[in-house]
Amino acid sequence: MTVSPIIGGTLLVLSAVGSVWQLSHHGTSSTTTTAAVMAPPEIPPHGTAQSPAEISEAIRATVRHYLQAPTLEDRLAVARRPKAVRFLMLDYHQRHPYQSLRPSGVKVVAKLDAITRTHPLYLAAATYPDTRTIPLVIEARNGKYRVDWESHVGYSPMDLGAFMETPPGSTMWFRLFATPDPEATQYQLTFPNETTSLAARIDRFHPQFQTLARHTKGAIRTPMILTLRRTLSAQLVDIAALKQVGWFIEDREISYADAWVPEARLDGDF
Repeated sequence: MTVSPIIGGTLLVLSAVGSVWQLSHHGTSSTTTTAAVMAPPEIPPHGTAQSPAEISEAIRATVRHYLQAPTLEDRLAVARRPKAVRFLMLDYHQRHPYQSLRPSGVKVVAKLDAITRTHPLYLAAATYPDTRTIPLVIEARNGKYRVDWESHVGYSPMDLGAFMETPPGSTMWFRLFATPDPEATQYQLTFPNETTSLAARIDRFHPQFQTLARHTKGAIRTPMILTLRRTLSAQLVDIAALKQVGWFIEDREISYADAWVPEARLDGDF
């Protein structure tokens, strides 16, 4: 199984051939533990050269620390944008149990040099005994390697079931996978941590119709962030907007006000 990054502008799409972005809560290889976790490695001071082997080992150690962390606070210690993510984690784990995860191996796949940014990004893949391969994005920032938690878990402000109980016309954005029909006017949507799939339609005259069709053409499942609108049907939603292709948000291009997190708490999170 190969994990491949697809980069367009400031957007990053991560997919795994054959099993796209299977999230780490699924399967039997995850366990809960209270064992101590070693402190994550730090990046050497500015100007200190690291060999590719040293960088890879530091990233692997960071990913292991992140996945095996016995508590939310331990995982947060190596999460990207920790002050902002803390509130998202608390929201998420009120809906989904926290788990410490035990990968059988971690591999650094690539440095993502194609993105023009101050802080380097790396792509890693954690493998599990049940053959799952989980991609993770790691950022080197302020002397530490940090894992992007939001794209790893597929965070959305609301679970699908709760959204489907809102009145028709309600909107919410989701991280999801989209599979088009032959005419690209209807899509089959699947969601991380959900067993239910959902049909979604988009009008041919929608300003993003062609963009959505282009990004999903020929793909089995495309990870993206879509704003959905409730209809009168319990099996069908409208696609209100394509926020971005891929689950990794380079900057705060998506407002977390929808997640009931005060914007003031999102400032100064580095």
